[in-house]
Amino acid sequence: MQFVGIDYSGAQTAWTPLRGLQVYLTDHTGTTSRVEPPTSQWTRAAIATWLTTAIREQPETIVGIDHCLGFPRAYHEQWGMPASWRVFAADLRDHWPAHLPGVTIDMIRTGVVGAADQRSGSALWRRECEKRCGAKSVFHFDVPGSVAKSSFTGIPWALELACAIPALHVWPFDGWIPPHGAPLLAECYPTLYRNRYDAEDRTPDQHDAYSIARWLFDMHQSGQLGAYFKPPTDSELEVICRVEGWILGVDY
Repeated sequence: MQFVGIDYSGAQTAWTPLRGLQVYLTDHTGTTSRVEPPTSQWTRAAIATWLTTAIREQPETIVGIDHCLGFPRAYHEQWGMPASWRVFAADLRDHWPAHLPGVTIDMIRTGVVGAADQRSGSALWRRECEKRCGAKSVFHFDVPGSVAKSSFTGIPWALELACAIPALHVWPFDGWIPPHGAPLLAECYPTLYRNRYDAEDRTPDQHDAYSIARWLFDMHQSGQLGAYFKPPTDSELEVICRVEGWILGVDY
């Protein structure tokens, strides 16, 4: 079994090498290493390609990525989204086509390409998990600590991965308890884990990716990871989570 931590970035285009993109992997022995990019720096497209290959070679893979996989319930209500992550992600990709060559999020936001005005939202809209851990709204652009650009650029690639790997369990949208041995993709929030580990000589971006990969392994080894895959006992919260998603490690 292996555990992958990804620190994401929504800057520039999907084929632009970015220092902010970092990938770490913890293998079954507990060794955590930086995954070297195929060129000088990772691109979003290259990460998607690498992940597809890595999961095919080792299906028992848990991937933690530091961008939102879901949007607030208010967004779904505003735009009439069904309770299906793949439908939501495909619809977002169509309106915010940040996966296309030469396209940046700012080009979409200013109306050069895409149809952002038809799938916009308010920075006041926050998911329940964001309220509980202090994370920012996915619509809160251009502020320190924002995950907006990362999320709008990352979700289309997450959908690409799910299409390439049909067995991929996108948590918790595909169900709270993943099938035994199935690859899993979950949203992680490095703020929850990074202070557990010494940064050593890693950059902040590298340490965030390291912390995700390390935390996933440590929780698995201690037998605590499974507790996070149990559904909330509050039935209303369970329904909300199925629409909005959840951050792995945040208590219900």
